Amino acid sequence: MITVDVPADLNFEDDDGFILARIPDTGAPRVGQALVAGGPGGWTWAVVHDVEAGWVRLRPVTAREAASYNPLVAG
Repeated sequence: MITVDVPADLNFEDDDGFILARIPDTGAPRVGQALVAGGPGGWTWAVVHDVEAGWVRLRPVTAREAASYNPLVAG
């Protein structure tokens, strides 16, 4: 089962193509962290580009690229 780290509408992008999401209730993710973004309708691996003013900007990546940032399975 996939656990979503940052709830996000994957179609809500800024002009640079980054996915925009509110900082989750669990707290702000680290810049450079690979995580799962999305919701019940779909999800993607993403890397946190920046966190500012209550928003997280995410860059969608492949699982292979996400794994190069941090382990993908919680242990």
